[in-house]
Amino acid sequence: MNEYNSHSRSNTDLHDDLPDPRRNPVAFAPHIVPDPPAILPSTVRRIGRITLQVTRGPDTGKLIEHVTTSCAGPQRLRGGRSPVGDIVLGDPRVEGAHFDLELQATCVVVRDLDSASGVFLANIRVREAYLAVGDSFVVGDSELRLVSAETVDLALAMTDHFGELYGRSPAMRSLFCDLTALTERGDRLGVVLHGESGTGKEQVARELHAASMRGRRPFVVFAAAAVAPELALGLLLGQARSGLPAATQDQRGCLEAADGGTLYIKDVDLLSPALQHQLHRALQEGGVTRIGEQSPRPIDVRLICSTRGDLRRLVAAGGFRPELYYRIAGATVAVPSLDARDGDIEFLAEHFLRRLVTSQNIHRRLSRDALTALQLHPWPNNVAGLRDAVERGFFASDHESICHSELDLGRPLDRGMIRRLVAFESLFGIDHADAVARFETLYFRHLLRTHPSKAKATRTSGMTNEGFRLALRRLKLSSPDTRHLSTAK
Repeated sequence: MNEYNSHSRSNTDLHDDLPDPRRNPVAFAPHIVPDPPAILPSTVRRIGRITLQVTRGPDTGKLIEHVTTSCAGPQRLRGGRSPVGDIVLGDPRVEGAHFDLELQATCVVVRDLDSASGVFLANIRVREAYLAVGDSFVVGDSELRLVSAETVDLALAMTDHFGELYGRSPAMRSLFCDLTALTERGDRLGVVLHGESGTGKEQVARELHAASMRGRRPFVVFAAAAVAPELALGLLLGQARSGLPAATQDQRGCLEAADGGTLYIKDVDLLSPALQHQLHRALQEGGVTRIGEQSPRPIDVRLICSTRGDLRRLVAAGGFRPELYYRIAGATVAVPSLDARDGDIEFLAEHFLRRLVTSQNIHRRLSRDALTALQLHPWPNNVAGLRDAVERGFFASDHESICHSELDLGRPLDRGMIRRLVAFESLFGIDHADAVARFETLYFRHLLRTHPSKAKATRTSGMTNEGFRLALRRLKLSSPDTRHLSTAK
């Protein structure tokens, strides 16, 4: 029975079937009515199929082919001697994790991973460089040539959510496709999630668990960064009362608690070597032995792990056991950062606000300047930071409209940034080549305007001194301060 049925009425008083805006103003707030379904494209086109050939070195003649199936995160191929890489070379002068090839939407980029011997393109050592088909680069004593780079159409989910994960950007809808595919591969597959802080990796793990056959079983979280090293082993394995002097009763660990369900290990790269060994042993044997006991207890656990670091690089450096990596990384999923989610900031902000309006029964809306401030903010803590900002604004505001100052983003709204945003918006209506040229001009002018010297502008850009100087010459830009520029080695 709803609140209106509790009042007496006559059979002819049909208006009592309609909600009263004076009793429930939230129901009439236009901003909480779900947006009409957006017309979402079903595919996105990007470089997704490449072929490399080793033309010099111990692996001469070797062909490496890769096909991308997702655009949820940066598509990087790891190159080096480490067996957990994508491009494995036998060259002894190549490091375990030596370089990355990043497949961007329209180009391929080679990037040095701070290797000792470097990456060379046309006999010039580069930190990163664009590769065209036919270009070759050198690592150690090996030369690799980009034979082909083809565009592919990648499927996107035709929905804006997966469980409690929301997004309309191509990156998120590609992630939804990845997660749907993972649910179809069974509930035993180990998964490693990687992404920046605040991107929602734990929520991704929860949705994978909920969508699996284990969804009604326990979901247990082990936060490696939040546990003191001396307590971690007992929390993971459990302990018998006689196992430690301070123990007053038997305690089961996270592995036992997750039996039949999912154990989510947050920041798995922070596990100590001893903990890595015990975890691998438990997963391999399908049983866990509490501290102080001799006999293992059988467990059936699915493991989902997350990391903010580079787990494969850690394996290559000897900081993470390769046998444990192979066991937990049956699949790897990139969770995109907020700046990679085109158009999602306003969509998510309105989504978070709708939930608050519904739960608190208070009418609020985001003003246009608040939405602009949210779109311009850098969001180092990604979606978590955006959600917190909307909540701050909601509870701080005494008015229906939430203004940008009530979001408490930590700095005043930069009107210059608004002007630059308007300039950027104008790029979307012109030819691609013109848009790229105009953006480059805006980008370098901004660097020169906001840094006291070219040297500092160069460091911010991540370019070499010579590369920065040549870019300014090509764009016919100059700055009076050239004293800090030196010739690149």
